[in-house]
Amino acid sequence: MCHDAAQLVADRPPAQRWVVGDGDDDHVQRLRDTVATHGVGDSVSVLGFVSGDEKKRVLREAWAFALPSHQENFGVEVPETVRTGLSIVTSSVVQLRSCVEDNDLGCIVDRTARRLL
Repeated sequence: MCHDAAQLVADRPPAQRWVVGDGDDDHVQRLRDTVATHGVGDSVSVLGFVSGDEKKRVLREAWAFALPSHQENFGVEVPETVRTGLSIVTSSVVQLRSCVEDNDLGCIVDRTARRLL
């Protein structure tokens, strides 16, 4: 999340963004530090890895799913999300981008904060 993203969050206070997934401890801590530094903790939550009932709850309560990857071989999250009926927002490097686009499941966007938020 960059300063631009923090401004967009400030411009849209009612929205809640959940960062879901795991990574190395340093990366996750940088995400949490960035949220705290920009003061957007009320609208951005770093949930980490979710599974089972928690994953079902997150998908049930969401209104869209974003996968803004730098690189994604398959993107198992895409077919899991399709089952929920959520709109998918993804970048052009996600392997299943053509499936999303060809089946009108969502949209492909540039990986910029303004486009993703």
